[in-house]
Amino acid sequence: MKTTGISRRIDNLGRIVIPKEIRKSLKIRDGEMMEISIQDEQIILTKSTTMRGIKDIAKLCVDAINDTLDISMIITDRDRIIATSPSLRKKYLDTDLSVEMSEMLLKRDVIIENESKSLKINNYEEERASYLVQPIIADGDIVGSIIILGLDNKISDIDEKVASFISKFLMRNIL
Repeated sequence: MKTTGISRRIDNLGRIVIPKEIRKSLKIRDGEMMEISIQDEQIILTKSTTMRGIKDIAKLCVDAINDTLDISMIITDRDRIIATSPSLRKKYLDTDLSVEMSEMLLKRDVIIENESKSLKINNYEEERASYLVQPIIADGDIVGSIIILGLDNKISDIDEKVASFISKFLMRNIL
């Protein structure tokens, strides 16, 4: 376990402020849910992500879409890539989203770029492709996204419908 050397006093309502530096390094946003657990004599705070519980379903969706429609797809939670088409797994699976991608998600808009452009999805790779970014919104909060890459062609109506369908399907299956 990593220690920070930072101590905080509990106020009369039982609250502790998590220092800004720690929140920033762990990408904890205002209003974000935290899971609280106890292990021996330690209180453990874990960043809660509703998408974590449906990672297996997301992988099955991506694989089925790839097998039937040959669509290159990535599914993310708010911070990480949780499922990808087989051809993209080595580059993207279980990596953090880039700052640019995170900012794109916070806008909560469907973004369609039909011209081949650079898209920095994680901190290591950049794709030159047409793309679609479909947010996944549950209970009014952005919880993730569907990214479709048109590596050889433009984004089609079918791509848009698939992204919308998968987004709604995952949103309804979030626990």
